[in-house]
Amino acid sequence: MKQATAYLTIFQLFFAFISFGQVYHPLIENNTFWDVVTIDNTQPNPCTYHNGFRYYFQGYTLIAGQLYHVLHAYSAVSTNTIMPSTLFCPPFAADTSKKSIAGFIREDSIARKVYINNGKDTLLYDFSLKAGDTLKAYRSTNVIDSVGTTTLLNGASRKIFYINSKMSYTESIGGSMGIITPLNMPEFDWGQLWCVSQNNVQLWVEGQGCFAQLTTGVNTVSKNDFLTVSPNPSQDFLQINRSTASPAIFNLFDLTGRIVASEELSR
Repeated sequence: MKQATAYLTIFQLFFAFISFGQVYHPLIENNTFWDVVTIDNTQPNPCTYHNGFRYYFQGYTLIAGQLYHVLHAYSAVSTNTIMPSTLFCPPFAADTSKKSIAGFIREDSIARKVYINNGKDTLLYDFSLKAGDTLKAYRSTNVIDSVGTTTLLNGASRKIFYINSKMSYTESIGGSMGIITPLNMPEFDWGQLWCVSQNNVQLWVEGQGCFAQLTTGVNTVSKNDFLTVSPNPSQDFLQINRSTASPAIFNLFDLTGRIVASEELSR
């Protein structure tokens, strides 16, 4: 009997180690787009949409000593040529000339938590929860109904956390209502995660495919561009040295994440 108990204990420890050692797949990734639309159920079918945004991460900023990734958004436009132009109907395209900052996000990969700072540091997702746990997150409080596994379009498996039949959030994908849309169900307008793509490969599609992208003549600085800014710190002026002459936008943030200067670089 003692020997059987010993075997059982070893098995339990081994199983616990395997469970603890599960790989965490982070939400914040480069070269990833989150396409989100807002559904307005007061609009006639088939155009029950109000607006849309393409979200992506680019750059960093310090807020109260914490390092955050900057979440940007392109506004979506309708490219539908059949329905009246007053309706926001699919297909959609991301207009890169209409760019804004959507928020500041940080991720604790060890704790498996994601935080947003739009005035204060607030929990956005907790990927460590179990069924029955409560998620007290950004503008919402929900009980996790169940936790399962879903398969992305590239064949990868991810943990999915169900709140109810209409709301969930998925590891490396975010919420079913959008990457930063609160997980609640308002009366009229609510978000829908339309598509997630990474390196031009679709990972998650709920709508009619990912947005097309309307490009402009100004590109962002690529990873291969070498850029230095001096002196640091500075009170009067900054000198920017680059390894390329391609057009780009230079944004300067203060410690609160506010843009204090924005210039188009042409050389």
